Order: sequence, then C-alpha cells, then structure tokens
Amino acid sequence: RGSPIPVSKANPLPDNVLRKVTIMALSSKMGLMALLVVAAVASASAAHGGPYPYKYYAYMKGKFEVPPLVTKTWGFGYVEWNATDILVSVELHNADGITAVHVHNGTMGVNGPVVIPVAGFMMPGTDRPQPVSGHFQTYVLLKTADYMWLPELLSSGMAYFNAHSVANPGGEVRGQFYVSMMPEDDMM
Repeated sequence: RGSPIPVSKANPLPDNVLRKVTIMALSSKMGLMALLVVAAVASASAAHGGPYPYKYYAYMKGKFEVPPLVTKTWGFGYVEWNATDILVSVELHNADGITAVHVHNGTMGVNGPVVIPVAGFMMPGTDRPQPVSGHFQTYVLLKTADYMWLPELLSSGMAYFNAHSVANPGGEVRGQFYVSMMPEDDMM
C-alpha cells in the first residue's frame, strides 16, 4: 500500500521498459498472470487516452470474499488515472453467471458499499440481470474531476473490486487494491 507515485518520477525508465522489468522480476508461478495484467493495462491505456501515471491493481479470488468461498472464477482489475480521466478495468476468467462488477469502499475482510459501478449485465429492455460466463473484460472511463475522492480511498486501503454472481449475489470474487500486485503467497 502507500501513495501512488507517478511512473515518470518513481523511475526514469520509459513506461514500456518499466513493465518489462516488472515482468522479469516476478516468479515463474505468477508469470502468466503477470503477462495478462501487463498486456491488459498496456492495451487499455493506449486505447483510452493514456498514459495514466497513477495505478492501483487488484487480484480477485473467492478466498478474499467475506465469508471466503471456493470458486473456479478468478480475475484482476486496475484503476489508473491522470489529470483528466480515470480508467477502471476488470478481467474475469472461468466466470459463471456474473451479474455485476463494482468498486466498493471497505478494508480487507469487511464488506462495504458500492462506490463505482463498473458493469451491470442486464437483459435489454428489462431490469433483470443477464449473467455472463466464460472469460470477459469490461471497463468504465470516468472524469477525474468527478472522483477527486478516489485516490485517497485507494491509497488508504479502503477500496476493493467485487464481482457478483447468480450463485453468490454478495460476491463471487473479490480483490483489495494495491499499488502493485499482491504478495505472491496471497495470489495462489
């Protein structure tokens, strides 16, 4: 945890070099997941007006839910921002009946209210959920001026991603936000 540091000030290397160094430093157990995260961040940033110098990441598993649960679904997400835009993105794998994805206000082990709805999957013309399954990625692009409180929430450890499902409406997978990915022993 801690305050986000602009990549350009934290490290004089260009952003693409910093990403390569980060991947090389990760253990082989996490190599594939790290590559997925870096690829998603790089492609979304380029597609949505990046660069975004401030970044927080979350790794999502059922064991982080309150109470913990066993599920084959897993995922990762990130929030990154610059002076004008905030990009909130999440990617889920082995999903089964996901109905919504949100950013919540709450510390690890404590449930909290929704502060940013990232995705709600509804049947067209109804207010009924249309669950999604498999592998998918979704995002929302927000204006920084409308969410000036978000950086403090993230840096204080008071925010997490939560994906809700038909089977587990309170949450299928959850992940607290960190300046970098979670410690290796928490990921597996």
